[in-house]
Amino acid sequence: MASADDCSGGGTTSITCSISGSSALSLSVNISCQDILENENTADNNTNLSYTLSSGGGGGGTFSWNPFAGQEQGSEAENILDNLDEAVDQIAQQITNQINNATEQISNLAEKAADFYKNTIINNFQEPEQVSFPPIEETVTPETPAALQNQWNLIQQKRFNEISILPLPDEIKQLALDFPSFQETLEKVGFTKPEDVEKIRVAKLSFPGLAETLGRVSAGINPSNFSIKDKIKMPTNFIFARVTEDKIDFKTKVSLASDNDVTKSITTLQNKPLYLIVKPDKPAKKVTGYIVFKSVSSESALKEFAAGLSPALSASLIDAFTLPQQPGQEIKATKELVLNKFEYQDSDKDGIYTATITSPAVAGKYEIKTIIDYISQDYSSAELNMIMVVDPEGYVYRKISDNDEARIKGAEVTIYWLNPETKQFEIWPAKDFQQENPQTTDNTGKYSFLVPEGFYYIEVKAEGYIPYKGDIFEVQEGSGVHTNIELKIANWWQRTFTIERVLLGLITILLLALLIVLSVIILKRKTQII
Repeated sequence: MASADDCSGGGTTSITCSISGSSALSLSVNISCQDILENENTADNNTNLSYTLSSGGGGGGTFSWNPFAGQEQGSEAENILDNLDEAVDQIAQQITNQINNATEQISNLAEKAADFYKNTIINNFQEPEQVSFPPIEETVTPETPAALQNQWNLIQQKRFNEISILPLPDEIKQLALDFPSFQETLEKVGFTKPEDVEKIRVAKLSFPGLAETLGRVSAGINPSNFSIKDKIKMPTNFIFARVTEDKIDFKTKVSLASDNDVTKSITTLQNKPLYLIVKPDKPAKKVTGYIVFKSVSSESALKEFAAGLSPALSASLIDAFTLPQQPGQEIKATKELVLNKFEYQDSDKDGIYTATITSPAVAGKYEIKTIIDYISQDYSSAELNMIMVVDPEGYVYRKISDNDEARIKGAEVTIYWLNPETKQFEIWPAKDFQQENPQTTDNTGKYSFLVPEGFYYIEVKAEGYIPYKGDIFEVQEGSGVHTNIELKIANWWQRTFTIERVLLGLITILLLALLIVLSVIILKRKTQII
């Protein structure tokens, strides 16, 4: 073409060109193609076609050019364009695939960035997920944790180093280690030479109950609710005794014999509940207890004791005692006589064992023997012994002569205590301590109360006797109330004019007086009518 005239066409088979001028012309057309990415196909761009145009109007002329007009399918031009279409399609598909791949990669990167933002940044500012713990059976072993076995107690090790150099029996040293207050006492008294041990032999040592040892209030302290601190602080291989699980503690008395044998003892009353607690120094397989008879105070007590035994035990009494040389001396057993066997329990597997027993019905001395069998076969069994002194119950009586007395049956014994909250004396709530108040005596006249520390007084009433009201007295921790109480027979006028009878007489007199007054009023009215 002579000039850069415009040609246009939307397809691959029809192109329209605009020609300037109106005279007849012969033109040569040069064909060149570009794809959609502006890549020029120059393989066959020199194809020349000649066309003759006739003259047109003054507005110029146009012509339509169909290079395939009059040609067969499969001509060279058609092949060129077919190849061009195929090339364009391949290029477009490659571009599309690359775009899709890039889009997919960008999407993956976006997802990873979102996950990182969520897991690393957002979660740091949110509450942590609830931790799920395994069952307690999988995490708590039957063996007591080492932290509760006093293995890492550095303070105790320091105290042991201080105590170990004292010239004392090993068992006394262990008590000083378990009870810091006792160690302080030893330091104040002064022990520098072996002869100083005599100071302990003549002393009356008394060790506190469990609550005081742990620095807790006795009422309401329950071993099942001990804190870890309480369990660690509790002395090992020492038997603590209480009236009930969470009530009155018994103090333990300790004496040292001439052969350095240490005896621990508690004092209780007949037929009273006894709650025992012990913490083995090493993991235990089982803990077993025995009640062993030791002695009674008289032959009458021995007969009473024998009467309450089973036939099998009674048969073993034939050679079990030696009668005293003089009346009034203690009758001791010559062989071990086991009255009862029981098992300590550790239901919560915390290494603290408990048992509930009842004190014997006959006054005397008994031994509570506790055997600890350890889990490890490297240790032999440990034996813990504690004497249980069973005091006789108190009784209500009247004197017949200077050397004779009679027990009173049917006497009502009531104990009152000073309520620290109200500051008033009230009937002591014995049911909270597995006891009764008031108590009615049988033909033995016996009664007894095992009460916590405080202030008390006793009242006794019996028909035919002057009512008794005792003085106020103080009870120390874990002490029994079992005083013998004498009642005075009321005189004839006292027996006749009791308070009840006097009140009844007064009421009768008032009723009679009222009847007389009413009768007089009625008679007067009748007289006036007549």
